[in-house]
Amino acid sequence: MNPIKKYQYLTKILAIVILLFFTKVVKAQDFKLHSKFIIKNARINNSNITEEWINGDSFMGLYTVDTGDDIYFAVINPGKKSSSTGRVTNLKDQRLENSPSGDETQLFTFQWSYANSYDDKKGVASVKIIQTRSQYGVSFDCTIVPENKDIISFSGMMNSQDKE
Repeated sequence: MNPIKKYQYLTKILAIVILLFFTKVVKAQDFKLHSKFIIKNARINNSNITEEWINGDSFMGLYTVDTGDDIYFAVINPGKKSSSTGRVTNLKDQRLENSPSGDETQLFTFQWSYANSYDDKKGVASVKIIQTRSQYGVSFDCTIVPENKDIISFSGMMNSQDKE
């Protein structure tokens, strides 16, 4: 196998292992990925950091574990071998007015109790996801504001998941 393809394959495997590890913390239970957000653009405090996010098949996900009804959120960057995962609370869902083109827009807001794999930092962040359904698919804009007041923004396309 070509070394580049092998690296890409191993990176994807690592992302899955990281996600599985963090979702199976509670008695090694199975998880169900409900939504997968493919990151195409990334910014922190208006600085473009897209390159370090799109080169590694980075994504965000909303998932549950089969031990309860809690919802979890994860931001995975396989290229940097890093992840931030944690429980969602205060989830609010609001349908916004349709655009003149007929696109449906939905706003999700929640508090996210996260833990980073790359620096062992834990905290709480406010998260806002705007999801727009159009004839071209489902796009998203996500803003994450942790306790230090950084503004982390991701955008891209969404894939709904229906498998465990």
